[in-house]
Amino acid sequence: MRHSGKATVRCATGLVPCLVFLPAFFAPPEAIAQSPATAPIVAATQGDHDQSRRIASIFLTGCSATASQSKQCAKVSLHVPDGWPTIQLHLASDILNFADFFRHRTDIVDGRPGLAACCQEGVEGQEQRVLFYAGHGRPDGFDAFLERPVGLGSFSVGDQSVRYLLTVSCRLFAHGPRVGFDFTSPELFNSQQSNTGQGANVFGAWGMNYFEPPDKGFRSPLNPHLRLACGFSSATGNQDDIMSRFWSYYSLAHWTPADAFLAGLYEPTREDGAVVPLCISRGNDYQSSGFVDSTFKEAPLAQNAQSMGASMFIAFPVTGETTPKLAVAQALAERGAKHGPGVHRATKDDAPDLPAALMVGPTPKPPF
Repeated sequence: MRHSGKATVRCATGLVPCLVFLPAFFAPPEAIAQSPATAPIVAATQGDHDQSRRIASIFLTGCSATASQSKQCAKVSLHVPDGWPTIQLHLASDILNFADFFRHRTDIVDGRPGLAACCQEGVEGQEQRVLFYAGHGRPDGFDAFLERPVGLGSFSVGDQSVRYLLTVSCRLFAHGPRVGFDFTSPELFNSQQSNTGQGANVFGAWGMNYFEPPDKGFRSPLNPHLRLACGFSSATGNQDDIMSRFWSYYSLAHWTPADAFLAGLYEPTREDGAVVPLCISRGNDYQSSGFVDSTFKEAPLAQNAQSMGASMFIAFPVTGETTPKLAVAQALAERGAKHGPGVHRATKDDAPDLPAALMVGPTPKPPF
């Protein structure tokens, strides 16, 4: 399969490296947030620790669940725009195995199919278009509540309504050589290393058909209907409001969902090692992938596995210089805020330091 190791959406497949400046300076004018009438339903769920629940709650409402219940939220972070329907899943106290609600219907365990598209707790059971997950992760899966493991081979959303998957989970999108316990350099991916266990291959982990036998069906984490999936090649940051930076750049700077995730969540100078986000999409070519979506679209990327395109694309930032916060804030302010209740014009506090440019270049072709 052809693929691209690009860091943002601004270049074609690119046989030679190039530099790409911050999208805020030339974001497309058509990148306007959906009005409440066409707004997507956004659902969030969490893994097995208290911080995961706080991250999911702040992503949806700007406030942690505990503070929201007590009506004592000291700080409201940027979050899902006001007027968009939201759902926080997997809070029920009488369910013992939430992993079943992540599993695809074709994943049969003890005679029982997965319930991802079923019932109120299914991760795409309520017409949600954007699915957010926060919790413990690893290159081959993640944890549902109560430490119930979910293998990537059993997980696939998109058959119903989900078109965008955003995750805050360590190494769930691991790619490139292993350095200690982390994967902070996806640009150094080498297929030979991944075959020996010294590296990770996100193309294989997310693009594989896990259905058995494979010629009788198709089940992949990168579902043909899913337009974009984003997470972390490395460990994640540890701030409860980590996703507020995503909403800053999506809602205020008018960036695409992919650009907002990649630049907003990149932390190249963290003391414990760089925090490196990564996004992946399918397509016949780059322009047909989810990387060019300016808003959260409703249409599936492809109708089925036969029409999903011959390519897979990944994007990730690479360490570079930083732009002063005031300069970025001025660029955001000049573009103005997206329309919608509760959305304000950008200030310097809305614009943390970002890389001034992201290196773009190809990575070695994975062994498929």
